[in-house]
Amino acid sequence: MNVQILGTGTYLPQKIRHSFDLEEELGLPKGFIAKRNGVLSRRVADPSKGENTSQMCTWAAKKALKAAALSAEKLDLILFASASPEQAIPDTSPLIQEKLGLGESGIPCFSVHSTCLSFLTALDVASSFIASRRYKNILITCCEMSSLSLNPADPKTYTLFGDAAAAVVVGPTRDGSTSRIERTHFSTFGTAAKLTEFPGCGTLHHPNNPDTKFEHNTFQMKGKEILRYSLKKAPYAFEKIWPGLSDGVDDFDIIVPHQPSKVGMMAMSRFLPPEKTVETLSEFGNCVSVSLPLTLDKAIRSGRLQRGHRVLMFGTGAGLTIAGTVFVY
Repeated sequence: MNVQILGTGTYLPQKIRHSFDLEEELGLPKGFIAKRNGVLSRRVADPSKGENTSQMCTWAAKKALKAAALSAEKLDLILFASASPEQAIPDTSPLIQEKLGLGESGIPCFSVHSTCLSFLTALDVASSFIASRRYKNILITCCEMSSLSLNPADPKTYTLFGDAAAAVVVGPTRDGSTSRIERTHFSTFGTAAKLTEFPGCGTLHHPNNPDTKFEHNTFQMKGKEILRYSLKKAPYAFEKIWPGLSDGVDDFDIIVPHQPSKVGMMAMSRFLPPEKTVETLSEFGNCVSVSLPLTLDKAIRSGRLQRGHRVLMFGTGAGLTIAGTVFVY
């Protein structure tokens, strides 16, 4: 598809929480978090300073629009792609639209939710819209405030995640550019759906139900089981993403993966060599839906990703889904 990533941007909360501080808080041995999760620091949003979901998305969106040399008024669609809405109703995307000064514009807005793969899903939706010429310039925004939903009694997850926001502007491939989306595929295996959960905030454990417990409103993950299942299904999913991918990555200049954990990154290295892989886990933690666009933005702004490079963007998400997109930047 003749679709181009026009601009990217991120917003990182001001507060940095270092792993050595968390180790002291939780009574963990020095160096435990880096050894187990690979995370040295993460950002923590402060709503009292205006760092809420729609505002952080707006700040990231303004950077992406500037990078794309596009005014907000030129947007045809706004997508919010995240596991964590600001509130149940209304959808978060109209809140972002209003904060971009477009509240009277009539520009359509909606959300996409596929946990850690929400950005890839939104990029697939946006690319299809652009290829069909229904919309031209589309803004994708992602934000996660995982710090609000973690259980300190579970150090494995409490020390893994970070808060952040990111945005990407996509549109038709511009004149003279070789940019394009070459292939996208999602493989979902519902057998593993219960291995990663946030049981509450829906009808199963409704907030007004007196039997709903604190644990129902915190993130839960069976990491070892997810890893084993993902590795078992990876060769099948990889071949769907790009034929020959399970045998090597010579076709790609750079790999932008989701940042699940140290163990997850090490397991991926048997398929995706570290020398081609962009890493953000150690500095920002696992940022759920934001990890992919945040890592993409880092690759672009550092100069590691250049126009004309072929990129593999890959990840896993609760469900369990394994997905990837191949594009020429």
